Amino acid sequence: MRRYLLILVAVLFTCCKKNSQSPDSSPVNSQPIAERKYEVVGLTFSNIPDGYQNIVEQRPNLEYYNGTTINQKVIINPDHIFEFSKFNKPTPDEYKIVNVDNTYSVPENVANNNLILGPQKWLYQEGEAQIPSPLKFVNEANIKPGQKLQIKLFIIYRKISANYLLTLKEKSSGKLVQSKGMWEGRYPLRDSILIVQ
Repeated sequence: MRRYLLILVAVLFTCCKKNSQSPDSSPVNSQPIAERKYEVVGLTFSNIPDGYQNIVEQRPNLEYYNGTTINQKVIINPDHIFEFSKFNKPTPDEYKIVNVDNTYSVPENVANNNLILGPQKWLYQEGEAQIPSPLKFVNEANIKPGQKLQIKLFIIYRKISANYLLTLKEKSSGKLVQSKGMWEGRYPLRDSILIVQ
């Protein structure tokens, strides 16, 4: 009987020892979420666009009057032509990104229903960003003596939307986290003018 009691005590001791061990032996990051720092290690887009269309932006009308006795030529050169990029779902506030000055490629065109990425020139940031477009639109119009012209000016943009996946790495632990969102961009294609005499 005494031998059975000793065996029972040994079994109970072994079970208690096993239960006292943590089921996850990996280190736990006890740092508050708000103090953790992350860096972007990947920004990828789906191959197929979520949306793709041309849109028209109307600029303020231009008016010219030729008060001379000879024909006049006016140059129509619209300024402030920009490209636009917007990440509609920014990274949650608890992910404090440290490499905020890094630039990334975003979709710039669509060919055979596949996205084509442009050069690395966009920041990952909240809200809509814009940079000047390298395109220059130049038109000419002739105005006869005593004539008044009204010019309606339009800029045609290519608008693209696509899903993206952002991968972050926590600086102290090296743990990877991912965030999904929707991106939208607009690129100027050409201008169009309508002359009203």
